[in-house]
Amino acid sequence: HRYSISGSAIAMTSAAAGYMDSRGAGRAPELLHFLKEYHVRGREAECIQLFQDISRHGAAGRGIGDLVSSDIDAALMAFSEWKDQGRLGMPAIYVSETHKRTMTCFVAKKVRADALELLKAPVVPGMGQVKIVHPEANPAAVHPLAESGWYVPEPPPEVQEEDSAAQEWEEYVHPETGASWWWNSRTEEALLSPPPGWTQRA
Repeated sequence: HRYSISGSAIAMTSAAAGYMDSRGAGRAPELLHFLKEYHVRGREAECIQLFQDISRHGAAGRGIGDLVSSDIDAALMAFSEWKDQGRLGMPAIYVSETHKRTMTCFVAKKVRADALELLKAPVVPGMGQVKIVHPEANPAAVHPLAESGWYVPEPPPEVQEEDSAAQEWEEYVHPETGASWWWNSRTEEALLSPPPGWTQRA
């Protein structure tokens, strides 16, 4: 089931809304993914305001099913903790003052208050060791990679004919949201959108 963010409010397909309805109580994890998605897009204040409005006035007419204030409060609290802990798992851009360039990476862990460990790719079972981009990066130099769909996946692209270069890539799936990402073991590069010439494989 896919979710998407559109305009100034959260928009869901009817299937996605039905999915959330079928889950019953305890929707804080899904709401947390929306907060993270808005954060990487630089629009977290908009999402927080929306959730606060829903908590006060209800979800009627917003196309997202029935939500309870306790789920929203739990999601907002978890979001605040996620940021305090260094935004673990977030796709990011690291601005290196030493090498005078930017590098795509993923936040692995908070080493201490003023340092984050950054990796070339997310850590997933079966991938083996992932190369470290920086063992103790300054958090001020780590910025969200504003590429949509990591926490709230978009619908898959239309199938196209795959070229030979695309065969070097392997597709992985975010364990919580179902978002796809691609890893090239030869170049040690990660992408959050399909590589050129990629086709969906069975």
